[in-house]
Amino acid sequence: MNDIVYQERLRLVDDLGALLALWHERDGTAEIPILGDSLDSGLGIHNLVEHVANLSESIRLLVANDMSLPIVPLIRLSMESCITAAWWAGDPSRVRYSAAEEVRQKLLLADDLAASGPDPLAHAEIGGALRDHAERLGSPTEDAKVFKARCSSTPGFGWAYTQYRLLSLYSHAGTALVAEYTNPADTHVGVSIDQRPTWSAQSAGFGIQVVLLTIALSVYDALLPLRPMRAALQRFADSREFVDLVDAVVNGIAARG
Repeated sequence: MNDIVYQERLRLVDDLGALLALWHERDGTAEIPILGDSLDSGLGIHNLVEHVANLSESIRLLVANDMSLPIVPLIRLSMESCITAAWWAGDPSRVRYSAAEEVRQKLLLADDLAASGPDPLAHAEIGGALRDHAERLGSPTEDAKVFKARCSSTPGFGWAYTQYRLLSLYSHAGTALVAEYTNPADTHVGVSIDQRPTWSAQSAGFGIQVVLLTIALSVYDALLPLRPMRAALQRFADSREFVDLVDAVVNGIAARG
């Protein structure tokens, strides 16, 4: 790893640390906004943001141990969590659609287990209960079922799905992932194996995680009456030259709220 890449990695890791410190200043008692007529949506958004923070901490630990390739699925999951939180914040009733999609997926699984599992009667009973629950929730929307549609319908995330597809290449077992572990070499077999490869797109990946954590914190902050993190997050995003992206997401929430 050359010195420029190393210094950039350190800077991005420090950026994640600064954002996590800002988030953890609020440890102890979570402030859950009331959205609509219940705490469900606010609690769901808070917990997704907490998950992005935990994923960011995990990424920092992996990088500290010189492991950059295993962070790819963590960035991918951070993107899913961040965008879903912003999608819910734009219209808190969407939590119900996500719940309906979860029940739909569980029902498909229960039916498969009833057909092939070791205890079909038990899974058939579970399926019956899930069907009742699905009837109460109604049908999930396309945005709840398809992540691409969710990205498109969430202000500020028109760029995200293309990056999500790139991250997906290295989040599943396939030739793209295999290639990251091999290097051309002057040996009799023509390649060498790298046990801890440096992910070829690590700088872009780290940068995406910094953006996602900033946006996730901004989404949560936008729902709080006093906006306690607003000034610090704005300064940070402005200094890293992506404040317009953060503003697009937050303004989208305000416009629909």
